[in-house]
Amino acid sequence: DLELNYDRDGLGVVVTVEDPAVRLDRLPWQGGSGLLVNLVRPISPDDYESKRYHSVGVGVEGGVPHAYLVGHDGDVTLTPLPGIEPVVERRGDATRYEVAIPWSVFHPYGPPLDLEMGLNVFYVGAGAVGDRDVLSLMPEDRLSFEPDPWRRYVPVNFWTSDLTRPVMKGRL
Repeated sequence: DLELNYDRDGLGVVVTVEDPAVRLDRLPWQGGSGLLVNLVRPISPDDYESKRYHSVGVGVEGGVPHAYLVGHDGDVTLTPLPGIEPVVERRGDATRYEVAIPWSVFHPYGPPLDLEMGLNVFYVGAGAVGDRDVLSLMPEDRLSFEPDPWRRYVPVNFWTSDLTRPVMKGRL
C-alpha cells in the first residue's frame, strides 16, 4: 500500500509491503531492502528521457533508518540526509516505511506547488542485483507523443489550493 501527502513543507510517503524476505541490516543499494522515491520534472515532446529528477533512498543500516539523496539529475550521489528521520517498522511479514522529505531536498525543483511533476515510488527487495523483487507505483498510459506504451513516472499535480495536506493512496 502507498500513501502520499504534501504541504508547503514537504512530501510525505508511507509504504507498507509484505515481504517475508525483507532485509533490514543493509541499505537498498548494498543488497538490503528499502524504498526509492523519485520526483521528476515532467517530460515534454523534446525531452523524452528526462534526467531532471531527484531520487531519495530509505533503508536501515546498523539498526537505524537512514535517508540518502541517491541521485540528482541522473548522477549518483549517495549523500546522507541527516535532517530526515525515516521510520521503518516491521510487523510480521509487513514492513512499513514512512518518510517526510522537505522540498529543499528537491531544489531547484521544489516546492513544486501548482505544478505537474512526475513521481516514481519503488520498494526494492533484498538480494543480489539480478535477483531482487521490485514493486513500483504503476505508471499511467503514455502521453500522445510517447512511442513507449508506459510512462516512466506517474503525473502528480501539487496545487497550492490543497492546504489541508491532501492524501493520495495507491498500490505498489
